[in-house]
Amino acid sequence: MKAEDVIDALISHEERSKQDIHLVPSENAPTMFSRLPYLMDMYNRYFFNEQRSPSAWNFNGARGVADLETDLTVPLLKELTGARYVNVRPVSGLQAMLMILMAAGGGAGSHILTVSPRDGGHYATKGLATELGLHVHEIAVKDLAQLDIAEVEKQLEKWPVRLIYLDQSSGLFPFAVAPLAELVKRCDPSIHIHVDTSHWLGLILGGVIPNPLAEGASSFGGSTHKTFPGPQKAIIGTNEAAVSLRLKLMQHYLISSHHFGASASLGIALLEFKEHGQAYSRGILRNARYMASCLDRYGFKVAGKELGYTGGHQVWTSSEPIGVPAYEAGERLYRIGIHVNVLSSLPGFEEPVIRLGLNEFTRLGAEDKHVAVLADIMFRAIVQTGSEAELRDEVSRLRRCLPDHYGQGIFDERLLEKYSLLAERIGADLLGEVGG
Repeated sequence: MKAEDVIDALISHEERSKQDIHLVPSENAPTMFSRLPYLMDMYNRYFFNEQRSPSAWNFNGARGVADLETDLTVPLLKELTGARYVNVRPVSGLQAMLMILMAAGGGAGSHILTVSPRDGGHYATKGLATELGLHVHEIAVKDLAQLDIAEVEKQLEKWPVRLIYLDQSSGLFPFAVAPLAELVKRCDPSIHIHVDTSHWLGLILGGVIPNPLAEGASSFGGSTHKTFPGPQKAIIGTNEAAVSLRLKLMQHYLISSHHFGASASLGIALLEFKEHGQAYSRGILRNARYMASCLDRYGFKVAGKELGYTGGHQVWTSSEPIGVPAYEAGERLYRIGIHVNVLSSLPGFEEPVIRLGLNEFTRLGAEDKHVAVLADIMFRAIVQTGSEAELRDEVSRLRRCLPDHYGQGIFDERLLEKYSLLAERIGADLLGEVGG
């Protein structure tokens, strides 16, 4: 592949991304403002001196912008999460998982509880915990929306559990933390409850879903690029000083560079979220439920109907009832510019399932009218009424008509002028490197 091919591929992808609609639940579109640190010198610099001690500047590369983490990202995270201690070192949700397993799992030979993938748990949790020498047992789940607390109590009576890792990689409704916390308080208060909120983070910070710490969890956290429209990174929040200390001890051996540019990007995304997050989060829930009801009317099998379809951003649906297998349906959607997840199974389905997320679509400004148009296009694409070229044009028009105003509320005229100057400087640097 030559340099010209690289540029062509980048241009092609960027142009198409502005015309496509992404409905993958684990993806989102951060604003261009929050992406700026990825284009700047800070992206590749180390920053370790969190206390800003004069004698601890072993690495000085990010010294001039260190306050983007210490005075922006960390304080905003504490404010929005309600946590006294936040850790911004994990570079991914899986790394945050590893940190919690090592810091709170009790060490090799200890027993932990996790959610099975067949009930929506993350595929990697059990394998990663087993590699650390932990004995993994499954949390009992009643249905799409409830833990089986009576069965969990039996597990706690049977095993000396040190950690309950409550993860939902695929979840329509967040599991209630308060009943679990009450059970742990009654059985063994020393058990650590961690809630992996990778998919729920934006909805929690936006007030749509209860905060796990307020519900009695010891800690919570996860990736910052799903319902939260930030960079690919992860965070952990807790109110317990001992937990925070153990995490810091673990990070010393697990994380060298925590991608300082991503920390700065996260701070900007938090600044934007503070302005727009509540309305955005409510919009996700409204749009997801409306999409589910539209697909139901078109004859799709949609999970969770009796419970209101969904309590978050995900919608699970099967196209089998309208005569098209899920993988073929996903391919037909992709060809017209609609990106979805197709998974081999999800709770409540025997057949492969289309897993949708309304988080990015909502972040771009979608409302009920846009959801209705999108659902209609999806149905016609899957049953193949109308040409692919015509449907692709419809998708492109729908994408272009989304207002995409998220984040703009923090810009006044003076800030916009400074932002424009910075954008021009970055563009000049890009050209300067190749002699432009």
